[in-house]
Amino acid sequence: MSKVKESGSKFSKIDFFLKELQTEAKNSAKGSFLVNACVGVYMTCVENSLGEMGVSYTWRDENLVPHLCRGIRDAGSLHGKPMEEIIDLINSPSSLERSLAMAGINSLLNSNLSMKAQSGDMLMYLRENFKGKKIAMVGHFPFAEEIRKWAGEFHVIERNPVGDDVLFKGAGQKYLNEADATIITGTTILNKSFIEVISECKNSFNVMLGPTVPPSAVLFNYGVSAIVAIKTIDNARLYSSIAEGAIVPRFKGSEMVTYCREKLELPKGDFRTRI
Repeated sequence: MSKVKESGSKFSKIDFFLKELQTEAKNSAKGSFLVNACVGVYMTCVENSLGEMGVSYTWRDENLVPHLCRGIRDAGSLHGKPMEEIIDLINSPSSLERSLAMAGINSLLNSNLSMKAQSGDMLMYLRENFKGKKIAMVGHFPFAEEIRKWAGEFHVIERNPVGDDVLFKGAGQKYLNEADATIITGTTILNKSFIEVISECKNSFNVMLGPTVPPSAVLFNYGVSAIVAIKTIDNARLYSSIAEGAIVPRFKGSEMVTYCREKLELPKGDFRTRI
């Protein structure tokens, strides 16, 4: 586990984790600035002057109706702002600004990857290696029912439960403790629950998956086994997809890439085609 500040420090564990991500991203900034940004209804994207684009889920302030959400300061004049200023918004009280910052962080990390990407179908890998086992999912992904069909025991942990989903406190913690494999949404970074969640996943194979997930080895230090993230291959097409309200399986101009703490033999394919 990555070392964190002792109790009594002004930094919490999640603050320290976010600081590590910021530092890695800033080391890749190289004086870059924001070229384009879109805060879409589902997703947010940022394109930097290094030519890379990053994506994040558009997180809205919880318990507030949309028109009462905290907005983005300087909206309409973000072009040309230093990327270092953009990613510093990761600590903003505005969830929209945190979404913008996360997309900015991902754009910078994509411009200077230190890890080797693997292609392949992570969901099929999980099926081949954990069929009949206990699977936990943090965040209700659209492929939940696919996993339910082959898992021996399957539970979805959600902040806003649907159907038989459960909350994190109590039952959710129990299922994470007992899981053989866990799939974790990147929005746990935006809502600052990541450390709390991953701390319960001590004995499982942990996959961090989704457009918000940063392609950073920092995650491996906290117990993540594999990262499945978005890699842009055509900035203009991906920007249009997000601006026009596409969800992840319908993204154009992107591919899913996997980074593993230890190299895995992944089956060929892209699970998005089955959603």
